[in-house]
Amino acid sequence: LSVCYYGNNKEVLGRAILYLTAIEISLDVDADRDGIVEKNNPDKESWKWGPNGHGAILLVNCDSEKSYNKKPDSEEVRISKVTDLKDMSLMVLRTRGPAQLPKGYKLTMHISQGDAEGVRVFRAGSPDVVKNSLQKIFSAFVKDFPLVLSSEVLSQEVPYLGGSAEMNFYVEGLRFPDKDFDGLITISLSLLEPICEGPDFGYVTRVAHRKDVSSLDSFGNLEVSPPVTVNGKKYPLGRILIGVAFPTATKGRNMTKVVQDFLWAQKVQEPVALFSDWLFVGHIDEFMSFVPAPDRKSCIDWNRDVLKRELGLDDDDIIDLPILFKLENKDAEYRAVAYYPDMVNMIVLGKNLGIPKPFGPKVNGRCVLEAEMCSLMEALGLNCTFIDDFATYHKLLGEVHCGSNVRRKPFDFKWWNLEL
Repeated sequence: LSVCYYGNNKEVLGRAILYLTAIEISLDVDADRDGIVEKNNPDKESWKWGPNGHGAILLVNCDSEKSYNKKPDSEEVRISKVTDLKDMSLMVLRTRGPAQLPKGYKLTMHISQGDAEGVRVFRAGSPDVVKNSLQKIFSAFVKDFPLVLSSEVLSQEVPYLGGSAEMNFYVEGLRFPDKDFDGLITISLSLLEPICEGPDFGYVTRVAHRKDVSSLDSFGNLEVSPPVTVNGKKYPLGRILIGVAFPTATKGRNMTKVVQDFLWAQKVQEPVALFSDWLFVGHIDEFMSFVPAPDRKSCIDWNRDVLKRELGLDDDDIIDLPILFKLENKDAEYRAVAYYPDMVNMIVLGKNLGIPKPFGPKVNGRCVLEAEMCSLMEALGLNCTFIDDFATYHKLLGEVHCGSNVRRKPFDFKWWNLEL
C-alpha cells in the first residue's frame, strides 16, 4: 500500500510503503448437518433446533472400541483405534496465505474451562494422515492423533501448513447435557502475536471452575484508579476497580471467584466492587474512565461543574468523591446514560484521548457530541481524537478501550513501603 502526503498546494511532501500480509483462516464444522464440512458457513457460530436449524452436532463417545479391558472410549487417555474417529465430529482448519506466518505470529486453538470439561479435541498428526481415508489406516497411535484441547489444556498452538491447506481435527463429546450443562460448546481459533512471551513482560493466569466464566471476567471490567486517599488511608498505587452483580441478587453475572480472590489478596490496591451487571456487556469501562487533571482542585471543580451542567444536579446531589455521583431523579438518570453514547470507553495516552466516534447529529457541519466532549476535555488541557470503530468493535459490543492496551510507566512508590 502506497501512502502519499500532500501539502496545501497539492505538492507531494513524502511517500511511505506499507506491506500487508493477507491470511485467510477458517475453522469449519458441519453447520448445516448434511455430512459435509463446508467452508466458512455463516451459521457455524450458533445453534438452532428444528429441520431448518443449524449448528454442528456432537455425540458423546460413550461406547468402547476395545474387545477386552473395556471402558468408555471417552475415558481413554488416547485414541487407541482409528475407528474411534467415527464417533467424533470432524472439524477442519482451512488456511490460505504465505508459505510461513510473519515472524512472531502463531495459530492458537482455545476453549473455556467450562466447555473443556465436556469435550476433547484431537488433531490428525500429519498431512499424509489427513489425505488418507479411514479404510486405508489400520492402526494409529497417539503421535498420529495428538491431543490438542482438554480440561487440562485450554489452549495450544496448531501448525500452519502454508499456501492453501486443510487440517482435520476430531472433536469428542465427553458428557451429556445436564442440570449444570446445556450441551453447547464453543471452540475458537486465533492468529496471535504473543507479546507476553517477550523479555520483561510477565503475566499471571487463574483457571475458573466449570461455568463460572462470564463477560465480567474480561479486562474491560478491570481498572485501576489513580492514587487516592479514602477516609484518611492512602493508596499511593491506586485501587483496583471491578464490576460485579448487585450484592443481594440471587442470580446475575460476577467476575469469577478465583480472579476476585486473587485481586483481593494483593492488599496494596484494595479492590472496590461496583455494580455493573445491569449493563448488557457488564463492564465498568462502559460508564467510567479516568483522565488527568492539572491538580486536585481543578479535578473537583470540573466534576462538579459537569454534573451540574450536564445532568441538572444540585450541590446536595453530588457526593464528596470527585469521581462518583448519585442520581435521584429519572430524568437525570436518562440523560446520564444517553448523552455520551459509548464515548466513555476511551483510551488515554498522556494528554491525548482516543475516543469512539459517536456519529451524532451535526450542527454547522460538526457533530454536536464531539463538540461537547471537546469542550469538556479541553478545559482540562486534553486533546481529543475521535476514532471510527463502528465496524471493528461497536457492532461487536465493544469500543476503543476494548481493542487497545497501553504500556504504563511504573510508580516511583515502592509497594512494600505501604502501611497496611
